[in-house]
Amino acid sequence: MRKDYDAIKQNFTSFIETWKTRDVECLKDLVAVDVHGFLSIIGSSEGGEQHSLFGIRAFVQDIPQTDHMDYEICHYICRVNGNQAHQAAEVPCIAKNNNGDYFTYVATFCNGWIKEDETWKMNEIRMDIMEYESPLSEYFKKTWYFEDNLAVLTAAVHLPCVFPDIDNPYYRIPECEDVLTEEEKIQECFAKFIYGIDWIVFTFCRDTLSDGFKNKDKKTFVAETKWERQSFRYWCHPYMFENIEINGDFAVARLSSMIDDCRIQKVEFVKEATDWKILSYAEGV
Repeated sequence: MRKDYDAIKQNFTSFIETWKTRDVECLKDLVAVDVHGFLSIIGSSEGGEQHSLFGIRAFVQDIPQTDHMDYEICHYICRVNGNQAHQAAEVPCIAKNNNGDYFTYVATFCNGWIKEDETWKMNEIRMDIMEYESPLSEYFKKTWYFEDNLAVLTAAVHLPCVFPDIDNPYYRIPECEDVLTEEEKIQECFAKFIYGIDWIVFTFCRDTLSDGFKNKDKKTFVAETKWERQSFRYWCHPYMFENIEINGDFAVARLSSMIDDCRIQKVEFVKEATDWKILSYAEGV
């Protein structure tokens, strides 16, 4: 039902908001008591384990303090089936002090949800954080653990906490009710495309690009991007949709990058059968 999709999105937003407010009391309405948490910034275990509501409360309380914290929720995907759901998102954040010092990072999530007494709560949280070198980097590293971002055969402590082929919403919830508007379906098409690139699930790129993809041969694009992507532990491409114009089976969207000086990207979409596909994209337009 649409109300379930909306409730999960609101509760996820409320969870991220606690990072600003430190209102850990509201977490009991957002997180299951027996939640399984796997957080990349936890360096004391091989899996980044931070289980239970108590563990998630401790994570929120221990987020390094700054004067301000801003975030956006990008590439939101949520699939619901009955009393279970799975959701993904990229959340670019900037923590700032009044003197101008800041720390920029992107938190990537794949979360499981369960409906308890008509309330949706997270019963599985998988989070990886990619840092960007910033004036407050060393301050954050006193509390948060970061692996080197170059791909290596053996991780120093643990592999990424998101296992993308298994933890993505399409694998966890293969069948779900169609509750999205056409605009949301376009946004989810792009989110799935970005998930495929950032998490090396290139079947998602294949499935979201039109066979008439204009930028270059579809096979060549996927092969070249996959080759480049594999050199790094994390990639993040958080974009916010500025507007979407739909004309029948054709749509044009303009998006702003949240980490690259608000670079604008224009993306064309075409509806093929029942699914929207990416037809082309161009940056700086």
